[in-house]
Order: sequence, then structure tokens, then C-alpha cells
Amino acid sequence: MIPWLSLAAFGQGLTALNPEPPPGFDLSVGSCEGCHSEVAAQWAGSRHAVAGTNPIFWEAWTRWPNGWCVNCHAPLAEGQLATLGGLARPGSFPRPQPPAGLWAEGVNCATCHVQDQQILSSREPSTEALLAHPVRVDPGFGGADACASCHEFPFQQPTAPGEPFAIGETLAQATVSEWALSSAASEGRSCQDCHMGRHGHAFPGAHDSERLRSLLKVEVQPGDQHAVFTVSAPGAAHRIPTGDPFRRLILETCADAACAEPVDEVVFRRVFASTGQGWVEVLDRTIPPERPGQPAQRQVQLSTAGARSWRLRYALADHRHEHVLAPEERGYVVVEGAL
Repeated sequence: MIPWLSLAAFGQGLTALNPEPPPGFDLSVGSCEGCHSEVAAQWAGSRHAVAGTNPIFWEAWTRWPNGWCVNCHAPLAEGQLATLGGLARPGSFPRPQPPAGLWAEGVNCATCHVQDQQILSSREPSTEALLAHPVRVDPGFGGADACASCHEFPFQQPTAPGEPFAIGETLAQATVSEWALSSAASEGRSCQDCHMGRHGHAFPGAHDSERLRSLLKVEVQPGDQHAVFTVSAPGAAHRIPTGDPFRRLILETCADAACAEPVDEVVFRRVFASTGQGWVEVLDRTIPPERPGQPAQRQVQLSTAGARSWRLRYALADHRHEHVLAPEERGYVVVEGAL
């Protein structure tokens, strides 16, 4: 078993965090931004900052309020107490109130960096940092283990969100395991190398449309009544799409330029089915991560009879309630072309 797949690794996924900050500090971003204004500004534009308040999460969670979800999206106990009147617990939960307190900061600085009245870092601190607060250096903090507890977890049993709460064996999110088998991992590139790098604490991901547009490529080989499409993601270190199972890439051929009249489509996603005892993956049509000798690509054939155009779009939200979301929350067109 990969180390982060042990139940102990799901700390943030099972219990709220109640870290004790260094003396003179609290758990809010405001406690950090006086000295770390650039980092705080990067974080403010990230999905971490809105993890507990963004419409995709909030719409889904208010329909199915499960404490297990909260412990990654709004992990700090103080924020849960202010919003829920108690700590989130796995399984069904009372319908939530509007976010209050630290809940509104989502996954903030303290979530990752505060431990036992110290600031956790992957690098040796400067003299100024040590004068400001105690620092504990952990080189592993700069690797996949720092991400795994919220980006690698199994499905609940089919009875959830009722009681008793139970964890299955099939991974709902498998991003870290995908990375572990990729060329990126074998070459020593970590999650942080791609999702921080020059971006710092903005953590760009699937919601960054320009990032996806620079990554995904589509080649079209037209035929008589069909065309062969090769969708690739050179250098991808995990599946595309990865993360929540409801995320999907949709490739369509269309009878009109605006694609109001789809002709044919293929959906790139993972598909699961219930066995009555748990969930199993029955289809993986994602773009695989790049591995030695295996490019990150998938080839499909679509009908072009009566089609004038094609497009590849990224759907970010659960199809069951995406209709209530604003268009920019549902997703975006990655690339499109004429036939």
C-alpha cells in the first residue's frame, strides 16, 4: 500500500484541524499577511481561498451536507464552530448556515503551515523568520505527502451519507497515486513543481482555463462521415481530468459554430458503479498521465455527418445541479475548430 493511502493519512478528511499558532498569532490570513503580503495575495486568488465558499462546493454540500467533505473544504475547527455550531463529523449533518469566521478562508495559511505553535516549512528559514516565530523544517512538506490527505481519498460506502459512516476501497480522488506512477514522479518532479513554481501560493489547476489551454492539444484527422480526434496533454503528471469524479472533458462535433446542435460526443471521465457493498470503477476514459513509453493522450472517433465544427470543453461541476450555477462556474471551452 502506498503510504498516504493508510487511514491515518486522511487526517484532514476525517477530523477538523485545531492547530495552536505561535504566541501572538491567530489562525487567520490577516495574522500572516503583514510580513507575507505577496504570498497572501497569491493565496487570495486561489481555489484554496474559496474552498469552503465557492458555488460548486456550496451547492453540492447544501444538498448533501456531509461532515467528511467539510474537513477538507473548511478544515479549521474554529470556522466550523462559528458556522455549524459544532464540529463537522463524517456522515449526515444538519443543513449549514452561511459561512462565518475562518470557514470563509477555506484552506488558509494555518491549515498547512501551523503545527504545535510552530510554522512548518520545507526550507531553512531566514533570520527574520526565526525572529518572528518558531519554524520547524520538514523537507517532506515540499512533496506529495503535503497534498495527499485532501487530494487522495476513497469513496464512502453506498449507504453514506447516513449512519454508520464507512469508507470503501475504491479511490474517489486518486491524483497522488496517478502522479506516483507518472514520468514526473520518476524524474523527481513533485506536485509543488507544477502547481506552485512561478505561481507561488495561487496553486493554478483546472479552474485556470489558460493553464488547461496551454496543456491540452487536439489533432483532427477528417474522414468521410467520421473524424479521428487525438487529445493529448504532453507532460501531464496525473489523469486529465483528475480530482472529483464529476469533472469531465467533453469532445463534441456540432452542426453549427456555437455548438447549439451537437452531432456526436465523447466524455473523458472515470465512471463508477455500486456493487451494493462499495463502489468500483467500470470505465476510465480520462487522458492518462505521461509515463515512460506511454504518451498522455487518448484517441477517439466521432461522427461528422452534418457537422461544421468541433469543440473540447471542461465541465467542472456535478451534472446533477450544474444548471443552477453561473456559466463561469460550470466550465469553459478549452479549444475548438471548424470541420
